[in-house]
Parts: sequence; structure tokens; C-alpha cells
Amino acid sequence: MIFSITHQTDYCYDKPVSLSVHRFFLFPRLGPNVSLQSYHLKVNPGGRGNWLRDEWDNHFYQVYFPDKTDHMEVTLSMLLDRGDTNPFAFLLAPEALHYPFPADPFSTGVCEPFLRTGLSADDESPILPWTRQQQFMEQGDTVSVIVAWLEQFSEKIAYGTRDEPGVQPPALTLSQGTGSCRDIAVLAAAFLRLKGIPSRLVTGFLHTPEEEIETDNTDPGSELHAWVDVFLPGAGWRGVDPTNGVFCDHQYIPLAVGHTLKATHPFQGTYYSDHPVTSRVHTDLQVRLEEDT
Repeated sequence: MIFSITHQTDYCYDKPVSLSVHRFFLFPRLGPNVSLQSYHLKVNPGGRGNWLRDEWDNHFYQVYFPDKTDHMEVTLSMLLDRGDTNPFAFLLAPEALHYPFPADPFSTGVCEPFLRTGLSADDESPILPWTRQQQFMEQGDTVSVIVAWLEQFSEKIAYGTRDEPGVQPPALTLSQGTGSCRDIAVLAAAFLRLKGIPSRLVTGFLHTPEEEIETDNTDPGSELHAWVDVFLPGAGWRGVDPTNGVFCDHQYIPLAVGHTLKATHPFQGTYYSDHPVTSRVHTDLQVRLEEDT
């Protein structure tokens, strides 16, 4: 199936400002069943730019802006060929069929950073007591346990849009029982890490067919979305979405992965001025399914 993705973001400043070096994580993570038919990224005003890869093997476009400007426009268009994906088309290693399973020494060493929550004690300490209170499963068939965890996050933490930048503290997400997709992803990743399952944060595009948008707790339509990858012995990295309570299929198009969500943000940079400046941002994103193959 072919996805047509267009993404326009306009930053406007009421006075000319200096722009720092910017990194744009807007190139999809490709694979055997994911390929590009066309891709175009334009940044205006034009600066000196080049493509690089970070420590997590994400591609990003880095731009240097030599002159002051009162605006920055980022325009992305691409056609992506994404094969139909069964999210459960994998085999676990025999020792990982039942949770909790013993840690594999090699995988644990490689994935060790993805077992550290990176949270303060105030944000980490309520997570496991909260999951015990909500009666999260403690053992059983590994896939069934993870599916049950995802469903409980989706049921217990209501999805809501939030315009404030950054991530809401997990303790606040728990106490309020609501959060944006990025808040829920950070909370779920911390829980999974505390339960011994290596997890990384993911930012990308989500296409939700209109007929599947049924409840207020479903993250809708054409969205920049955040979810989690979990590392399962024998299956490798698998995408899971605690906001919608599912394993990820072909509707999920990852752009960047990392230990923290901040490292995966599609737009990374800032602006400087000797005087107070008012800024505005407008974003338009469209993710459309063009045809079936």
C-alpha cells in the first residue's frame, strides 16, 4: 500500500531572530517492507544543510542558518510503499515464551540503556504500585501479558491532546488519568523497563482509517504520534502503542527512535534574540492511503 504524506510547518517571529543549528528527523526508518517512491524536504530560508545519522541510526537533516530571519518554513512530501504487516508475525525464543523470562546476557548488555527509566524517584516510584492497584498481569504467555498491559494503559489513561511542549511528568499522568500520546508512551516505556523489558521511544506518523476512529480514547487520523518499541528475545524490536492499546502494524510509520522522547522529536533547534520575541507555529499534516497493492 502507498501512503502519501505531506507535512507543512511554519514558524513566524515578530522580529528577525538568529536560528541555532536545527536537526530535522523527518526521514522514515526503512526496511525490507518499507521503501520510498519519492521524497522531498525543503527548509526555507535556505541554509547549509546535510544528511547525517545519529547514535540510534536515525537519519536527520542538519541545517545551519547564517542570517537572521523572521520565519522558518519546513515542507515535507513523500510517497511511501508500506507492506501490509501482521504485528504478530514473529516467533519468540523458547526461553521467552512465558513472562517473566530470564534475561539473555548478550541482549541485556546491548539493550542495557533501554532498561534504565531515566526518571526521577518522584516519577518512577508510583508506577509499579499503580499497576498493582490496577491489577496488571504478573505472569503468563508473554505476548498475552504484553497485550493485556497495552489494553490496560489504553483503558486506564485517557488520551487527550495537549498543546504544551515537552512531556508531562509520569506521576501527573497517573494522578490525572489522562495524557497525550507522548505522555502515555513515556509512562509505558518506564513501566516496561521496570518490568525487565528493554524499551525505546518512537516518534512517527500514524494513519488511522476513518472507519476505525470509534472512541475519544483513540488517537485519530493523520497524526505525529509517539509509541514504544520493545525488545523481545527471538523477535527483536517490536512496536507497541499504549495509547491505542495495540501492537503496531503497517499504519505506523516510524521516523526516529531513542532512549528518551526528546531525542526523537522531529524538529530540534531554537532561536535567539537580544529582545523579547513573540513566535507562532502552524502545522498541517496529511497522511493518506493512496492505493492498495
